[in-house]
Amino acid sequence: MSIERDHALAALSEISLNGYVTRKLDFLGTIHIYGVHYFNVFRRYNSVYEIILEDMHGDFHFHKDYTVHQSLQRVLCLSEEQMSDIHVRHATSFKHGSYPTNGAEGVNMRWSEIHAQWQGVALDVGGILEEYHRETQIKEELKEEPLAQCTPCAKDYFHIVNPVMNAPLRPSRQVMEHVLPSVQSRNLSDRFAEVENKKRTWTQLSESESESEEEEEEEEESEEEEEESEEEEESEEESEEEPEFLVLRNGTKVQRK
Repeated sequence: MSIERDHALAALSEISLNGYVTRKLDFLGTIHIYGVHYFNVFRRYNSVYEIILEDMHGDFHFHKDYTVHQSLQRVLCLSEEQMSDIHVRHATSFKHGSYPTNGAEGVNMRWSEIHAQWQGVALDVGGILEEYHRETQIKEELKEEPLAQCTPCAKDYFHIVNPVMNAPLRPSRQVMEHVLPSVQSRNLSDRFAEVENKKRTWTQLSESESESEEEEEEEEESEEEEEESEEEEESEEESEEEPEFLVLRNGTKVQRK
């Protein structure tokens, strides 16, 4: 692959001067998006499409002297709305070896201006392809998490069995046993489902507690009503049990009319 790439770049760099062929191809730098290397950038001198962008698959894209913003929009097929928040996260000038004073304007500079002022640039931009990089980062974290949880130390995985003296004849070599614990991978949907189940459990518990409280209140109210009814009945019985006779002072009983 590297030999084919070298031949392709050599062919792209050929120019004819005074009847003989020579080669000239300048390296203008690299483009990263959120720290991920996307493109190498070259400048040739044998065509109006002088800017060459080499992507991560080894394919070449030929542009005129566009701005960095325009080149990225064309090669990534993004709309103006998707490119509206593009910005420079970091830039290193080949000429200065550090962040240039006007580095924030890097995405709006033409490649010829970058070549003249900085001799090339290592550019890291953001504000585009955010969702893609966010999902990629989540997937990488999910891949790394089971290993991080299940690798406390190397001695739990590798056990060297040495031959024992006076043991039955066996091959005189050390046996390496590789023991791996069972790892159950969990994807993002499983985590969301677990969170939803926990929410449902808490909701059910809170509902059951509220129902029990309501039942206790109803029982207390019914007991109070029963006590009130009993008191009313006792008062009625007392009022009904009036004496049938009147007792005079001399002790004589007279029947109540």
